[in-house]
Formats: sequence, structure tokens, C-alpha cells
Amino acid sequence: RDALADPDASVRGAAAQAFDALHRALGARAVEAVVPALLARLSSPGADAGGESAGADENPVLDALRQLVTVRSHVVLPHLLPPLLEVPVATAHARALQALCGVAGAALRAHVTDIAAALVRTVALEGADVDAGAQDGAEGPAAQAAAARKALEALAGLSDNAGAAVLMDALERAGSGGTSLGPTPADSAAANRETAACLDALSVVVARAAGTSLLQRDALTSLIASLVPQLAHDDELVAAAAHRALGAATATIDK
Repeated sequence: RDALADPDASVRGAAAQAFDALHRALGARAVEAVVPALLARLSSPGADAGGESAGADENPVLDALRQLVTVRSHVVLPHLLPPLLEVPVATAHARALQALCGVAGAALRAHVTDIAAALVRTVALEGADVDAGAQDGAEGPAAQAAAARKALEALAGLSDNAGAAVLMDALERAGSGGTSLGPTPADSAAANRETAACLDALSVVVARAAGTSLLQRDALTSLIASLVPQLAHDDELVAAAAHRALGAATATIDK
């Protein structure tokens, strides 16, 4: 466990390979012995030494998690994701999700909707009524929302087309007033914030999907048809987000 979070990147890489061998011998016990300890270190004070701009290369604990997912994604993700997806998603956890999106590959496909739901709900909490002081600081709603948006951008860039298609479909349905990504919020204001956050996330996914098979003619026509009614939504946040999503969709059409 210590070697996985060693300051030296070569030591971390060797430790990840050792973990791979250990997992072949011990199975789930290897994951249970390592992942919770790394998560605790990720969330501990001082672990995120690189600050808001830190990536996995600057954060040994974050890189350790990325290395584990690289070598054993299918067995590590089911243990790793549940604590990372607790809402509101902590800033350190959102950065971990951002880093993992680049290495998890097809193993992330089964989890994209759950990840998007947690991140969208975290973004939506930015506009909730909270104490002014709570909006500030590393764990205030504003900081958490900013980190969640970056993680959503990374999720939108999935190289796995099947996973990206699942994500786009889920965001489209949630953003157009269809099936919610998660539990239905108790009040309409919270529901509208989540809808707007879904639409903004959809904008990013659509922009990333331009020119790919995800936006063939029929899919694009269906997407635009689902967005147009939201332009007349009685909530300004939703209407504005729908306008941005529609703009992203129409921008992919060859002139």
C-alpha cells in the first residue's frame, strides 16, 4: 500500500504490477486490503497537495488509484466507485473520477449513468440555498460543482463508444424531462437545477461526439426534437441550458 502511493512514479508502477500478481493469488482480498486505505489517504488533509489543478501525476495517491484501475479495472471499480459517488461528490473524489475516466476504458461502461448522476446532482447543489460561508472553501458547493464539471467533461470524452452512447442517452432523457438520472428531487427548484445540469453535461457530450457514429442523422434529429420543447420551459435555468445544448447539437451539422 505504501509503495502504491510512493512519490516516485516508477515505484508506483512496479507496485501496481505487484498488486496485479497479488490479486491473481488472493482475489478480492487483495482489493479489500488496498483500495479502502488509498481512499482514506485520498480524502485526508494534505493528500491533495497539488490543489485544484493537480492531476494524477502530481498526486501520488490519485496516481495509485489510476494505476490499479489500469491493471485491474473490472475488479477495482466496483469497490472504488461507491465511496467516490457519495453526493455531494467531494472535490478530491471528483478529481479521482476525472483521472479514472481516461484509463478505465470499457470497464466504465456499466457505471457511466451512476457516475453522471452523482456528478450532475453535485453540480445542481451549487445553486441550493446554503449559508454564504459554505459556498467558499475547498469543500463548498461552488468548489465541488467546479470539480464535478471537470469530471463530467472527462466522462464525456470516453473513448468507449458504447459507454458514450449510454451516457448521451441518459442525459438526453433526463434533460428533456424523461427518466431522472437518480432519485427525484423533493422540490421543483432542485429538480430544475438537476435538469439544467443534465442539459449542460449533454452539451459537452454532444460537442465531443461531433463527427462520430453517435451523432448520425437519426440520432441527431431525435436529440434536437427532444431539446426544442425545453426552450419554452418556465424555469430560466432549464431554458438557457436547453438553448446551449441545442446550439451544441446544431453546431455538429455540416454547413
